[in-house]
Amino acid sequence: MNIYFPIGAFYPSQIGGPCNTLFWHTCALHSKGIKINITTTSLGLKDGEVELDKILEKQCGSVYYDSNPSVSRNIVKQIFSGIRFADVIHLNSLFNILSIISFFYIKSSFSKKK
Repeated sequence: MNIYFPIGAFYPSQIGGPCNTLFWHTCALHSKGIKINITTTSLGLKDGEVELDKILEKQCGSVYYDSNPSVSRNIVKQIFSGIRFADVIHLNSLFNILSIISFFYIKSSFSKKK
């Protein structure tokens, strides 16, 4: 199974609870053999804290940290690609722009995806 997480901020960012909660959630899923892909922004990250604009293999799965703290062309491409190859898409923040983009892309192109 392949689960995709588009999220506005992710660990090691400390701007809110979901950054940490979803980190531990994805680590637990990944340890059970579930393929995890995460697309996020650089929101709340300190300079040099993680490598940006590339997919990193971490204990929680594959993570793409975009260098833009909001929306960029690259992050939209990552979202569309992540959704295309996922079995399940985990939207976690109703008002985050990444969730909104993901929701409408799923509904318009992949209406049967969970």
